[in-house]
Amino acid sequence: EKNIKQWQSIIPIHELSAVFQDAVYTTHAMGFNFIWIDSLCIIQDDPQDWLQESKAMCQVYKGAVCNIAAS
Repeated sequence: EKNIKQWQSIIPIHELSAVFQDAVYTTHAMGFNFIWIDSLCIIQDDPQDWLQESKAMCQVYKGAVCNIAAS
């Protein structure tokens, strides 16, 4: 809960996983200011938040310029 409130205003890059850091740096290097990372934008283990946010995912991906996948 504490991270949710804190990270709604700023997410410290150094606290993210290496994969997420790479995605943020790649997005910035391509000249974009915003990135949507599902597991950061949707509260994990919260069915209500998933229900609400999953409805918006179609619009998020529809408006995407680029999708980055990590494997």
